[in-house]
Amino acid sequence: MAATLVENLQSLQVIYRQSGASGRDQIDGNISDITQICLHEISDKDKDFCCSALFDKETGIVAFIQKVAGDDQFQSSKAAVLDLISGFAQKVEKKILPYALDIKEVCISAFTRDKSAKVKNAAICALIKVIELTVGSQMGEDLKIDKMVNKFFMELTKGTKLASTGKLVTTMSGMAKLFARSPGASKQSTGLVETAWQLARLASENSGQMQHLWL
Repeated sequence: MAATLVENLQSLQVIYRQSGASGRDQIDGNISDITQICLHEISDKDKDFCCSALFDKETGIVAFIQKVAGDDQFQSSKAAVLDLISGFAQKVEKKILPYALDIKEVCISAFTRDKSAKVKNAAICALIKVIELTVGSQMGEDLKIDKMVNKFFMELTKGTKLASTGKLVTTMSGMAKLFARSPGASKQSTGLVETAWQLARLASENSGQMQHLWL
């Protein structure tokens, strides 16, 4: 299992570097194999190794998403990797926390930069799953959730067409509630809840212009 996982992760980087978009089918096949290993084949004793391999800064899945971030031809690949992160976070729970900052950054980047609703939705789902796991830990503060809320708030108020309004409101409200329950977050929790409420109000006021929500 360990050797197969590492081999598939390394292949993602090699195929993209050597073949680019022409290797997309191979890359999607590798991602499918990685997902099968990480979500269905690893045992409890393999979880720590799987975490370190999956989120390795050179050959891991976050590194792969960063490399294909601006390439629209890899939208399905990016969505599949983000879905993998969500599923893996649910499987290993707090073992994923050492990698939470890297995951947060790549999720925000995917949401703000990618044109695909599928990628945006997968990014938000992965982000919320990781944030849920940080409740009660020091990572809650390290993730700077208040700044995250403000960033998404600015996305909503840009005036551009946002099909993600409903998901944004749900996410921000969830972040506010989760962060408010975190130890040591009391100074910021009130502001977060207020911002989430403003998001909901803004979405309601603009509902005539924003009809398409992700389901």
